[in-house]
Amino acid sequence: MAKIRIVTDSTCDLPKELLEQYHIGLVPLKVIFGNEVYRDGIDMSPKEFYQRLPLAEKTPTTSQPSPGEFVCLYEHLAREEYSVISIHISGEISGTVQSAELGGKMVPDLDLHVVDSKTVSLGLGLIVLAAAKAAMEGQSKSEILDLVNALVSRCRLYFVLDTLEYLHKGGRIGRAGALLGSLLNIKPILTFKDGVVTPVDKLRGRNRAIERILALVKEQAGNRKIMCGVLHGNDFSGVMKLHERVVNEYDCAEILISEISPVIGTYAGPGAVGLAYFTL
Repeated sequence: MAKIRIVTDSTCDLPKELLEQYHIGLVPLKVIFGNEVYRDGIDMSPKEFYQRLPLAEKTPTTSQPSPGEFVCLYEHLAREEYSVISIHISGEISGTVQSAELGGKMVPDLDLHVVDSKTVSLGLGLIVLAAAKAAMEGQSKSEILDLVNALVSRCRLYFVLDTLEYLHKGGRIGRAGALLGSLLNIKPILTFKDGVVTPVDKLRGRNRAIERILALVKEQAGNRKIMCGVLHGNDFSGVMKLHERVVNEYDCAEILISEISPVIGTYAGPGAVGLAYFTL
């Protein structure tokens, strides 16, 4: 039976200890302040990013990994005779999937399958983690791909932003653009649909928006057990309150807590809080 390794990118927002535990390969995107380029989560941590963001003269930008950066990792895995399933940020908001595919073509001996997760952050992270666990359990490539494709359809990510300013400036606002110019303190709940940022609802005040996210999960998951993650952009106290609610109100097989990476934080801005899950 072929040995399987899972590869992803830095926007998955999985904690480093899980990446190491499940032998998940990771290729970083980059965040750019002026002429300074930092590898996401490697040269710049989320804490450093959120400290620097309000001091920046211009909003930072981001860039996808080059095909060559994928080649470096893929060649190593090919030498070790691994088959690779490479799962990445939505192709609608980043060219990372395309870079992974191009990099794979440069490694002819590699058995590679690239997957567009159509989501980001822990929406992507939960899919990657499930795939890596399946690989460690010895499931076949076809079994893992069936699981991944099912989770791409089933995994949900809901998040509320403190402001749409960064999403708009970064050009990733998608269908949420219709909400620009809304009344003060209107907080939109956003999700990913077909790989694009899409509004779900809008409420006055952050607490009401979080309550709505919790209600959406309850409506969709019912009493079924869920795999879950909560995420935040420099709002640890806010995410811990959300974590407590999720633990108390849902049947969680596992719940992750994660900081939003600098690349995703470039568009989400500070104060973002979200919840990703899929039913088991």
